[in-house]
Amino acid sequence: MEAAIPAQHSVDKPPVQDHTAHMNTESAEAFERFGNPIDVAAFEHDVTLRDWVELYDLGELHDPFWFRPFAEVNPSQLKAAAHTDTNLIQPSVVITDTTGTPYAGFDMRDTPNREPGVAVHFLPSDFGFTQPGTYVVTFYVDTTAGVRLVTGVNPGLTVNRPTSDSRTGQHTVTFTFVSLAPTQPVYAEVSQSEGTQWAWYRTTLGYPPLIVKAQ
Repeated sequence: MEAAIPAQHSVDKPPVQDHTAHMNTESAEAFERFGNPIDVAAFEHDVTLRDWVELYDLGELHDPFWFRPFAEVNPSQLKAAAHTDTNLIQPSVVITDTTGTPYAGFDMRDTPNREPGVAVHFLPSDFGFTQPGTYVVTFYVDTTAGVRLVTGVNPGLTVNRPTSDSRTGQHTVTFTFVSLAPTQPVYAEVSQSEGTQWAWYRTTLGYPPLIVKAQ
């Protein structure tokens, strides 16, 4: 199983004085339900172990091993390395001073002329990789009914991903970049095309699971 990621801790601050944490009081209150403590291990995963087996054509599922992510970005820490960071596109609110889990909240009603979203930029060589590799970029989101998310990447890359996602509740949206060169900068983006409120909690960077073919 995947090892637990250390929790991010932030210094307690007055609730509204930090304007980067609360874009406005009304938005913070409207998005309050997303601020409860969350357990990312309980999120519904869009790629199952059976999906990984079929993706790599390895035969029967046997002794899968999940690697711990080598990097994470979240609302409290948007940068993981020199060229590996996060763009929050038209968030309605960003909450970091909370006893729950930090999150960025989005709502198309607040930005009708722009699709709000999250884009994570990633450069493998930032983490010492020197050979082509396959990397998994996983977004942890929580969506209300009617929200539709669409995905985007820079062109010319081999990547497995959903083109859109309309599930409701806490779940993941996964991108698998195949044979990515260490000096190839990439981005993975989820943006909203329909609906009202949703939240982004974090994005992890890691490897696909190691799955041994049954003899």
